Amino acid sequence: MTGSGLPSCPGCWPLALALLALALVARAVRGRSDPAPPPPAQTRLLMSILALLIAYALVMPRLGFLAATPVLLGVVLVLLGIREIPSLIFSAVGITLALYLVFGRVLGVLLPPGPLGRG
Repeated sequence: MTGSGLPSCPGCWPLALALLALALVARAVRGRSDPAPPPPAQTRLLMSILALLIAYALVMPRLGFLAATPVLLGVVLVLLGIREIPSLIFSAVGITLALYLVFGRVLGVLLPPGPLGRG
């Protein structure tokens, strides 16, 4: 057992990732079940999200995970077409808290604390 209460299994993560990779390869080999061509790439949207991720990486050490992440998620959701304010807030804050609980608490990943004092 590790300090987080999870069993220690050094080979579990690589094995899980290998199984997921094999599943993706099998899916790619089988081909698409949908004969329609994939939609064209939205280059402007992709570049905007990439720029946001770079800015996020630059400001997160200063602002902290809990302050920077909901802002990033909110802006990305707006770029993806979500316009309802309650949906934006609930989604951004909910996803941030879920990530914090899983990575910060359960898995023990050190997240940048920022001025709030919590990672």
